[in-house]
Amino acid sequence: MMTQTATFNLAQAGFTMTVALQQIGPDLLVVLTGGDHPHIGAITNVTATTLSSFRYPSHDGRLHQDHVLSEIIGRLLQPNLTGHCTITAGVHVNGITTEQIQAAAKMAQSLAQKVVQWLQAHPLIATPPTYY
Repeated sequence: MMTQTATFNLAQAGFTMTVALQQIGPDLLVVLTGGDHPHIGAITNVTATTLSSFRYPSHDGRLHQDHVLSEIIGRLLQPNLTGHCTITAGVHVNGITTEQIQAAAKMAQSLAQKVVQWLQAHPLIATPPTYY
């Protein structure tokens, strides 16, 4: 079985966001990073029927807000999944403005659409495992 990967970048409002994806069997790993300090702030797990997120602690006891972006991507990918999908997200723009926050959501949608197009052109095909 061949593993397929792809990377997409989008720059707007003074920062860049990147989505890197990797097929792992029938499943998909999506890594969303960007801004001045890429990190892992949230993890979103997606199946054809479920979506749930975990948020890591940030500074001052607050939680990272990156789940907003990973859930946008997850919802758009959901109808195209053949297995499980895990999305990690971490975009930090120093001194982020309201305009940049709004741009980040739109960028996540655009990047998700690129991933959907890639999935349609490169279907995830995996043979089922053999058990005892």
